[in-house]
Amino acid sequence: MAKFRLPVEHRLDLSRWPEAWGPWRPRMIGHVLRQDLLDLGLPDVEPAAALPKMRTEAELLGTLYVLLGSNLGAQILQKRANAIGLSDCHGARHLAVQASGLDDWRAFTARLDQVEHIDIEATIEASLATFREAELAFGASAPTSAAHARPERLADAV
Repeated sequence: MAKFRLPVEHRLDLSRWPEAWGPWRPRMIGHVLRQDLLDLGLPDVEPAAALPKMRTEAELLGTLYVLLGSNLGAQILQKRANAIGLSDCHGARHLAVQASGLDDWRAFTARLDQVEHIDIEATIEASLATFREAELAFGASAPTSAAHARPERLADAV
């Protein structure tokens, strides 16, 4: 998780957010993920130096779609982590923060509704790129084309 989330969150930190979104920013988990790594005796992950910041609203939308969409899955994972002795105070802090982030999803979709002109193709490509980053970080082989994805779900969400 850290190999995926920490570099992506670093890119988000470097990125310019749309003024229309005001001060809203979704909860990030990097700070508690690092604490979890310490709890479990695992090495920290340094952000990749060459990662470019997100330059367009479409890149930001596609990336956040993936990150915030994972909050529901974190609820399931949190229960499983608790069953093996991890908690929101030791080893699974990041899951607790994610699982409590459903209001971030609602706020994100409200912002999607406010966007007048969405470059849906660029947004889908950004979400697919984020999924590829996750797959590579988790050691899976990343899809080489959109044929492996279900972009119609993103299109339905926007």
